[in-house]
Amino acid sequence: MSFIFNILMGVIAGIGSRYVEKPLGAMISDKIDLPEADLRVLAFIVALVAVSFLMVLGSVNGMPLVLLIGGALGIFGSHVLKFGREQKAAMMKKMEERTASAGNSTDEVEPKAAAKKPAAKKPAAKKKTDS
Repeated sequence: MSFIFNILMGVIAGIGSRYVEKPLGAMISDKIDLPEADLRVLAFIVALVAVSFLMVLGSVNGMPLVLLIGGALGIFGSHVLKFGREQKAAMMKKMEERTASAGNSTDEVEPKAAAKKPAAKKPAAKKKTDS
């Protein structure tokens, strides 16, 4: 249960870091000049710290590695899903091509197989009677 909770909290932190980025940037923009990429990393760290703090308050056993994996899924989840859809589409296209090419080759084989008749059974030997 704790494993799944850590993953879910990490995903929430990853998704939430997008919403933390603008207010955090507005707070620190007059104090320090951060590139956009660094601001995103800082927002992710702030979100993970907030989630970790909430987990401590809730007396949940924290698993840092699992929390980070969940956070990565939260941040990159849309990219992972897009990649998965593209791979599925490519796989379906290959399957359709293979089915179409296999369908053409089976058309040639089927008429030959249909022309064969099953072998006839041999008649049973007649019994000789001694009369």
